[in-house]
Amino acid sequence: MGKHLVTIATFDQPTPARLVKSVLDEAGILTTVSDETLATDGVSSNAAGRVKVQVLEKDAERAVAVLAEHFGNDRARQLAAQNEAAAAVLVLSTIFRHNFGL
Repeated sequence: MGKHLVTIATFDQPTPARLVKSVLDEAGILTTVSDETLATDGVSSNAAGRVKVQVLEKDAERAVAVLAEHFGNDRARQLAAQNEAAAAVLVLSTIFRHNFGL
């Protein structure tokens, strides 16, 4: 456990993924954005390769907590505190889509 990358969020466009990456990088969490070219090359956003934000498995729960704290969403923060990382990511992804109109 810990050395594998896990996806903590997916987006249809690279902009919100890059925002998430910058927040996590600032918190000292090694973060990568993958499949970015699929979105920028005009491939359908419904394709299997949406833009993914990935962190090391050992950092996943902390990453979700950092994002919840940074973006101030009470429900995401609560879910992260309960170790329900997948649910917290879903809430955060919804917030980003709403805020960025994606």
